[in-house]
Amino acid sequence: MRGDTVYVRSEYLRAFNRDSGEPRWVNRGTTIPDGPLRFSRDGEIVYIPDRNALIAIATADGEELWRFNDERLAAMERGRSEFEIDLGATAAVPAPDGGSVFLNTKHHGLFQFGTDGTLRWHEPRLDFSFLYAVTEDTIVHSGTEAIVARYR
Repeated sequence: MRGDTVYVRSEYLRAFNRDSGEPRWVNRGTTIPDGPLRFSRDGEIVYIPDRNALIAIATADGEELWRFNDERLAAMERGRSEFEIDLGATAAVPAPDGGSVFLNTKHHGLFQFGTDGTLRWHEPRLDFSFLYAVTEDTIVHSGTEAIVARYR
């Protein structure tokens, strides 16, 4: 729930009015997201980490704003097999400052995107399991070996 809207992950991503239960919108392009829903600071974007993508949806009307998926990753990593391209998104965390979102992946490391989907940077380390955005430039993440803070 965010504000006066309840977001439901069922067959599709749906939004309902909290008080009346009236449907607001249905996004049929987003099927049962794997990860938790995360909202931008201003509440205008909901970020959905799915196994094969990070999807940004407008909370006002449910329209997809942008998507970082296996195809975009493949364009970054030419020459890899299809198995190696699988995004493996595990978590998305909007920066508290509101200007970006971090994406944690199982196989391809850590990414930071602007709210328009522009890739800001990519750290291709493996095996992150936890991600917390402190500011636009500072994140904390952990893997099997250590807890690390990074400043960009």
